[in-house]
Amino acid sequence: MRLLADHAELACRWQEGLAHFGTAAHGAAVATLKHSRELVELMGHSAQAKVGLARQAITAANAPSLLGSQARWLSVWVDAMRLAQSNAGALTEINSRAMSSWLRLAGNHTLKQQGSAA
Repeated sequence: MRLLADHAELACRWQEGLAHFGTAAHGAAVATLKHSRELVELMGHSAQAKVGLARQAITAANAPSLLGSQARWLSVWVDAMRLAQSNAGALTEINSRAMSSWLRLAGNHTLKQQGSAA
């Protein structure tokens, strides 16, 4: 009789562990999807800005005077550096939010495991 009770308890613990894993996996998938969307949005914004930079570069290359060309190239470089800075900042924020989400998921999963072990 004791053997059956041990098997039932083991099956119950196994099912609880599987349920916790399913919850954690779902949370991870949702977080990954959210952060993937943010990255795709950043890439789209960056691509549009790069098209604008290419147009500026074409205009600078076709400038009739050297002075006009230099001023336009300076504008291209300044805008390119601003874009790089903006992208780096946005990527840092996205990655920071992603790490926070993963740490929160790991913490929640650990707390659930500790709760079920008690």
